[in-house]
Amino acid sequence: MELKVHSNYKPQGDQASAIASLTRGLGEGEKHQVLLGVTGSGKTFTMAKIIEECQRPALIMAHNKTLAAQLYHEFKSFFPDNAVEYFVSYYDYYQPEAYIPAGDIYIEKEATVNAELDKLRLSATRSLFERRDCIIVASVSCIYGLGSPEAYYGMLLFLEKSQKITRKEITSKLVEILYERTDADFVRGTFRVRGDVIEVYPTYEDVAYRIELWGDEVESLSQIDPLFGTVKNKYQRLPIYPKSHYVMRPETRTSAVDSIVKEMRWWEKELENQGLEFEAAEGSLALLIGKTLKHRDPLFYVDAYHVSMRRDASESVCEATVKVSVGAKRAQTVAEGDGPVNALDGALRTALMKFYPRLKKVSLTDYKVRILDSDTGTAAKTRVLIASSDGRREWGT
Repeated sequence: MELKVHSNYKPQGDQASAIASLTRGLGEGEKHQVLLGVTGSGKTFTMAKIIEECQRPALIMAHNKTLAAQLYHEFKSFFPDNAVEYFVSYYDYYQPEAYIPAGDIYIEKEATVNAELDKLRLSATRSLFERRDCIIVASVSCIYGLGSPEAYYGMLLFLEKSQKITRKEITSKLVEILYERTDADFVRGTFRVRGDVIEVYPTYEDVAYRIELWGDEVESLSQIDPLFGTVKNKYQRLPIYPKSHYVMRPETRTSAVDSIVKEMRWWEKELENQGLEFEAAEGSLALLIGKTLKHRDPLFYVDAYHVSMRRDASESVCEATVKVSVGAKRAQTVAEGDGPVNALDGALRTALMKFYPRLKKVSLTDYKVRILDSDTGTAAKTRVLIASSDGRREWGT
């Protein structure tokens, strides 16, 4: 679609000559040009006319979110028929992780993500792939890489009417691109299945999609209201983009994990050679807990875990804080301390003995589970007291 300015204003004064000069410079390949003007002189309108003259996608960068939001609304009014998108940092609050060696204190990263800003970022990415008439208004956060565009685009789910595909293939692909299945709240980034009907609520739009199957064939593709389910539009083809920018293919993830584990094993031996067995154990225990939680029980899905160790004059203690997501139907069971919790305790005990054959005693104490969200998960904190076979060292997780 052609980039077209909709405005009752006409270039006045020096605006016409500035538009002509800057447009000519772009055509001649000039890399640096400056438009000077006092506040209220119509610089935004001038730039809009230049974009219209050049018919090129444009990136407009501002140094803060407030100015970016102002420019976004102005360009949105100038180009109502085109894809004007907003791309800024989606954090409302961000506390980076830190480590204080003097006190052996680890400060965990803490952040609050604004879901609406995340939606606008993903919408901007989608527009760049699909449209030429695209104007992105961004803060300086856009300079940070989001990974490979080819990998992101290659992960999308593309459906066509009359396409031969099974329901399982569609749902598996949705899970692979990080969508979560739900039977309760239908929110962005989730999908639900009712017979041969699959409904998907993408993270980059305010509408949802309905995929209707007849056996192993796509019968209908519709745009629906996510609240009422009413059909708004019909499609012959429908691309569904990943839930997050940080999606990756399984083989890429496996390769990255293998390289991290390989490097950690090298550091473990290096630290042991330097006589730092305590420090070497810290990384190994972190890896061990992650593997145990991941593979023990399908009800558990590890969001994050961290292992920190401290040592005083009498004993060495390691504390592991583990966040575990479980299905909504089992959240209460986990909170009451039976079922999966007991399985997790046993799994940790068994795995520790397997990976550390020198140990003669493993005991778990003070196991606590706290509900974070009744629908999505829990947080668990575990202390494990471990005595080595030589009786000279105590470890804990």
